[in-house]
Amino acid sequence: MIKAIASAEIRSTRRLARYWPFTILSVVFVSVVTGQTFFIHAMGSGLSASLGSLGP
Repeated sequence: MIKAIASAEIRSTRRLARYWPFTILSVVFVSVVTGQTFFIHAMGSGLSASLGSLGP
């Protein structure tokens, strides 16, 4: 019964207009933060062990 209620909630949430902008915004934000971490690791790992330890 809980699974049925949860899937009904998910179905109705996907139809909301505000769901998609928040989803897209959060995916873009997480992608930027992950890209920044990858960049810091790639640029700093050859220079300093402290910067190199900032793994993704």
